[in-house]
Amino acid sequence: MIKMIATDMDGTFLRDDKKFDREAFNQLQQQIKASGIKFVIASGNQYQHLQDVFDDRQNELTYISDNGALIVSQGKTIAQNFISHQSLSAALSLLETESILKNALIVLSGRKDAYMSVNAPVDFYREAQRYYRHVSLITDFTQIKDDYFKIALAWFDRSGIEQEALLKSKLTDVHVTSSGYGGIDIIPANINKGIAIEQLQKYWQITPQETVAFGDNNNDLELLKSCELSFAMKNANDLIKQVANFETTYNNNDDGVLKQVRQLLDHDSYK
Repeated sequence: MIKMIATDMDGTFLRDDKKFDREAFNQLQQQIKASGIKFVIASGNQYQHLQDVFDDRQNELTYISDNGALIVSQGKTIAQNFISHQSLSAALSLLETESILKNALIVLSGRKDAYMSVNAPVDFYREAQRYYRHVSLITDFTQIKDDYFKIALAWFDRSGIEQEALLKSKLTDVHVTSSGYGGIDIIPANINKGIAIEQLQKYWQITPQETVAFGDNNNDLELLKSCELSFAMKNANDLIKQVANFETTYNNNDDGVLKQVRQLLDHDSYK
């Protein structure tokens, strides 16, 4: 019997244009609620932005945001984990001193707000606005008074593969993960989407066998390993397809998650 459904956002639930079939979701959500199933958004994105995406003014949904650093269910904070100030300082210093990391585009995702350099390219600022409710432009990252769930990094001219390997070797007291599309996220140590799902499983007394999850990229790896009904999107990368137990029939641009969930709920073999 399915008791929880968790889905990644970009490349999974959302189409490439960052939209989804809202009418179909609203209809499906009514069935999910009536069945007592928990629906969880598991994303690298900011919590406030995710609320905006779903127009969730009544706090009806559950969110795993910033790749697991923050868990909020129906407006109640279940768990939150911050990067230590020492780890933040070490990461920012490394980004300044290592040549391979130079010219990194940086966004700090904090408890109060998101922050990026006032000197960042306009195109990057506009791109960041697609993932954060609000972004403050600042002159010095070290002068901000906030607590941080995540450091998001990107490079316009590089894939991020070499940068990820270097960051993992140098920053051993945080978790470094690829967020897909050339991005890299630095989050607190021992935090990921899978650990967050396990926290919710314990909180609601739900087993991995009763949990469905959908993902497409490397930061969904632990999420998919945390449940039995794990689905790689048809458009997922090869590693995710190897880890997942199933693959969706449709890709993200064809609303693959919504169609797969509908099929799961309609088939007795999954009840």
